[in-house]
Amino acid sequence: MRLSNPDYPSNSWKSCLEELLAPYLPVALLTAWFMDWHLRSHGIFVSVPWFGTSFFSSVAMVIGMGLFIAGLKSIRAPKRRQVSVFKSTIKPWLTLGTFTRICVAVAAFWMTLDAYITQKQCLQLLQPMIFDATVEHMDWLIHFGHYPSPGWFEAFSTPLWMHIVDFTYSLWYFLKLLLISFFVFLPRKVFVHFMLAMDALWTLGGWTTEWWPTLGPCFFRTDAMAPYGTIAHTLQTRLWTEYGGMGASSGDFISKFQGIAAFPSLHVGVATITVCFLWRRFPRFKPLLILYWAAIQYGSVYLGWHYAIDGYTSALMAILLYFVFKWITDAIYQPSAPQPVT
Repeated sequence: MRLSNPDYPSNSWKSCLEELLAPYLPVALLTAWFMDWHLRSHGIFVSVPWFGTSFFSSVAMVIGMGLFIAGLKSIRAPKRRQVSVFKSTIKPWLTLGTFTRICVAVAAFWMTLDAYITQKQCLQLLQPMIFDATVEHMDWLIHFGHYPSPGWFEAFSTPLWMHIVDFTYSLWYFLKLLLISFFVFLPRKVFVHFMLAMDALWTLGGWTTEWWPTLGPCFFRTDAMAPYGTIAHTLQTRLWTEYGGMGASSGDFISKFQGIAAFPSLHVGVATITVCFLWRRFPRFKPLLILYWAAIQYGSVYLGWHYAIDGYTSALMAILLYFVFKWITDAIYQPSAPQPVT
């Protein structure tokens, strides 16, 4: 089957229908349904929250980005053209096809993400064994007899540097959803490619976490870290308190802070997917893209969330998924054939 590939979603019902039939939506539905079944088969009756306030707030956030961009462009325009610039910029965001694409993409995103988060929260009940000692030793081997976690921390152990890294790393939580805003006007083939690769990364990351669970250096080697009251340390303390109570749960416990899992690092995986999609589109920004990826990898180790190999593994997973789904979308979508002149 080969589908058409219009450059932008339009205001037609046909465009709306094409967005509703995007392949990443049934994939996300299947992922959420299978996770529900998987948990129940282990006696864990915590339903995956398919929809909720997060869906509506996320749609509003993505559309809000359109308003922000339109406002920014109108401010920079000459005063007599500000209104017309605002209208022309915001118009594509308000078409029926664009709104449908945003809603479908956000729904698929949250179904996949909630399936991963629910699996991660129940990890101690699904797989009580942890493999931190093995992963830590692998880190030691690939770094030529050095442990990156305490080494990277001790290299810059000042409160100011810790707060800078902590704040930069925390921004990722907001940026991951805003990627939909950035990619929403790409050709359908590219947008489907992006959504499938991103959703597959979260799904594969969740199953890898269950097969090979690790806590992370901040929980496994607490003496190796000396945080200075950072956001990360506050969250780590709350996570560890909840993790300690999970084992006594009857199966209906759900973590407020998304659970503990280090391997693989989906922070780094999402950063890698982002770099892959932007690499050829913005060649002048390649140094910044590399710096962005390196900052996420460094922060994940520096703040004690991950071992270095967690990031390396997820980066390889992300690159592999990028090319796999590029091949799939190239096979499904192709530009419409030119019409003969009559």
